[in-house]
Amino acid sequence: MANYQGFRPYLAHARECVTSIDTSEASKLISVDNASIILDVRQSEEYFEGAIPGAIHIPRGVLEECVERIIPVKSVPIIVYCASGVRSVFATRRLEEMDYIDARTMDGGFQRWKDEGRTWITPQYPELPAGQTYIDQFIE
Repeated sequence: MANYQGFRPYLAHARECVTSIDTSEASKLISVDNASIILDVRQSEEYFEGAIPGAIHIPRGVLEECVERIIPVKSVPIIVYCASGVRSVFATRRLEEMDYIDARTMDGGFQRWKDEGRTWITPQYPELPAGQTYIDQFIE
């Protein structure tokens, strides 16, 4: 980016380019529309401390490498969240650049979701073969 002005302007521009929804709207879409995918882009440690039920976890750092394998249909509605709503903005922007046509970022992220008393779970670590780490499953 030739005219990079720093993180805050970069984030502001990314926010302008994506569709944002609040936690209330996200909750309605999740409960009414089982066709929506909930995408958690936080780090693995964050995910295993708590997540929205039914969320697919793809850490932001491996999104580009993994998303087309895990979510191959690019027309499916996707609700993207992170801890506070920053990483999800960048992830949503990237999904749009990768031709996902209905990706939205959830304002306030998982922290707001929890603060509002919405349902969440504590995911269990998967059983993995000896020597394999959780993140290995994302990388081909």
